Amino acid sequence: MADRPVNASELKVCVGSSCCFSLTTICGSTTKNITKMLCNGVTTMGPQGSCNECVEQTGTEKLHIAEDIWRQQEVFGSTKVELRNGVIMPILGLGTSHSGGYSHQAVIHALKDCRYRLIDTAKRYGCEMFLGKALRDSGIPREDIFLTTKLWPRDYGAFATKQAFYGSMERLGVEYIDLFMMHWPECTSSCSNKWQILEETWRSLEILLDEGLCRSIGVSNYDIPDLEKQIDTCSVVPLVNQVEFHPYQNPKALFEYCKENKIQFHGYSPLAKGHILKEAPITQIAKHHNRTPAQVLIRWSIQNEVVTIPKSTNKRRVRENAQVFNFELSPEEMDLLNNLHDGRRIVDVSTLQSRIDSDLPDGYKLDFVSLVEEKSNYRNHS
Repeated sequence: MADRPVNASELKVCVGSSCCFSLTTICGSTTKNITKMLCNGVTTMGPQGSCNECVEQTGTEKLHIAEDIWRQQEVFGSTKVELRNGVIMPILGLGTSHSGGYSHQAVIHALKDCRYRLIDTAKRYGCEMFLGKALRDSGIPREDIFLTTKLWPRDYGAFATKQAFYGSMERLGVEYIDLFMMHWPECTSSCSNKWQILEETWRSLEILLDEGLCRSIGVSNYDIPDLEKQIDTCSVVPLVNQVEFHPYQNPKALFEYCKENKIQFHGYSPLAKGHILKEAPITQIAKHHNRTPAQVLIRWSIQNEVVTIPKSTNKRRVRENAQVFNFELSPEEMDLLNNLHDGRRIVDVSTLQSRIDSDLPDGYKLDFVSLVEEKSNYRNHS
């Protein structure tokens, strides 16, 4: 796009580097002077060569324009996917867990300043009640947020499933759930007929869907045999399957199976909890695009049309992870990343049964990240 003269009065500027990057894309070299004026003397520069604290030209008010920036970013692909039942789901969300810590301020920042509209959690994480408060504190209308939670195997069964579902709604402070999923295709060791329990549990999810209490239903960590068994007996084929997904854990056969059956592929741990951020193919691509390895990994998921939910309790990283719609990986780069699979997993499934059988309460590993810790902790969790 050719450069064009731009008046400061017509610009909307937000806190963070993505706004300046997008302005550079639109306005070319003209932006440098505008940015300098709007930043009111702030010289600290962000990762894209932009200011970290953009303010209105008067220097008296910060202007948040997450929506405008998001709209500009859509030039490189859609920010949403459509589920088989017509429900629209954001392709990028904020993940939560009990192992990576929980930050109230980071969640609010994601919603208010970075325009995350998908929040993923689970009963087992123990943070539903805190997320409910963050949703209210953010001021974002409930209907604008796509809220996902999951049912832990100890709550499987016709009656227990409904009890757990209503408990999640109460803790989250909402009247419906956008996506409700079965967390694992496993039951407690005391279960005498696993597949009967899984079938009864799924039927309960179908009823919740029929009653309008959840807008979509899905499964998590299901492989092809698990899905085949479920499809044989269900009335509603799962709309979503959430599994670990990054270049080194890229189950192509499962991906194709889900695609053939119109099951939306949904990936967690897109950054592999930081373990693959220094792998040479990823760092080389990141350097080529002047991006971080985390942004490359998130972008890779998005270009594969996989819903992705990176986690971080640091506000800077939360913002960075959302700045992935204003660049695009080439077909050659996608092909390289698509063929790095070596089977490595971040989630240890060898201890799953003992975790399911454990009497430890939900959220037993949950840690809260303070503002002081946020400033010193620059990890991307997954």
